[in-house]
Amino acid sequence: MESVSAAWVKFASFQEYDEFIAGLFGELRLIMKPTATIWTIATYHSIFRIGKIMQDLGYLILNNIIWVKTNPMPNWLGVRFTNATETLIWAVKDKHSKKYTFC
Repeated sequence: MESVSAAWVKFASFQEYDEFIAGLFGELRLIMKPTATIWTIATYHSIFRIGKIMQDLGYLILNNIIWVKTNPMPNWLGVRFTNATETLIWAVKDKHSKKYTFC
């Protein structure tokens, strides 16, 4: 299992990260069925950037789901609130679709 220190997850700038995410979600759109939905999870560090990029690419966000962690990582420094949630985005490829699939 690779860690967050692996070379492929290091980006020199937000622009480079955004381009990577746009390329990834652009490629996914090419192989998704029109009724396909996608679930994306990330921390507060990136989920809002990802959601914006998804909308720019034409995805329709159906819902956001908040995962409340019952045993979050301790807040050792005590200078911020404990990061006890993660956000999931549920989106569909075609905004006109009404019967969603998960493939």
